[in-house]
Amino acid sequence: MRERVKQALGELSEPAPAETEAVGKAGELLEADPLDSSHLFEEMKRILFTMLETKAEDLDEQIVEDFLQAIDQVWKVLYQTNYVGENA
Repeated sequence: MRERVKQALGELSEPAPAETEAVGKAGELLEADPLDSSHLFEEMKRILFTMLETKAEDLDEQIVEDFLQAIDQVWKVLYQTNYVGENA
C-alpha cells in the first residue's frame, strides 16, 4: 500500500505508465496556463483511482493517520474558498 501511495504521489522513480501519462498531462496543463485549475481535477482523479484500488487490509494505523493529516490540510484549503461551507 505504501508503495502505491508513494507511486501515486510521484515519489517512486518508476511510476506506472498510466500515472506517467497523468503527470505528463498535468505538466502540459501547467505549461499552457499555470493558473488553470483543471490540473487540480486531474490530481483528484488520480487520488480517487488510487483509493478505489486500496483494500482495507492494505492500511495500517500509520497510513490512516498520515492520510487523515493530509486530508485535513486539503479541507482547510477548501474551506478557505468558502465554496465548501455553502455546499456541504
